[in-house]
Amino acid sequence: MAICSPYLLRPLRTFRQACSDISVSHPELIADGIDARANVEKYAVYDYNLAIKNKGRPPRPWRWEIHTAGKSKPVRQSEFFETMSEATRAGKVALAELRAKRAA
Repeated sequence: MAICSPYLLRPLRTFRQACSDISVSHPELIADGIDARANVEKYAVYDYNLAIKNKGRPPRPWRWEIHTAGKSKPVRQSEFFETMSEATRAGKVALAELRAKRAA
């Protein structure tokens, strides 16, 4: 059970920060026996997003970047691809690997 929805709070701050703020400022919202920090780590998979960008010169202008929510500097980025679909496909694989590594 998530204490707060990452989709509602994401534009303003990361999911981890929002849950921490809520648990500190409104402890009455947290049911007895629930460790808010444990739940935050469980749902931290939402803290990454994939961006496909046209940053290079033809014939290979496309690249993918994986960002942590709220940060502008990418955690990972690729080499260049010829098409947007190639970059998207490779980026989704890399994002899944990063999330699996984080969950393990």
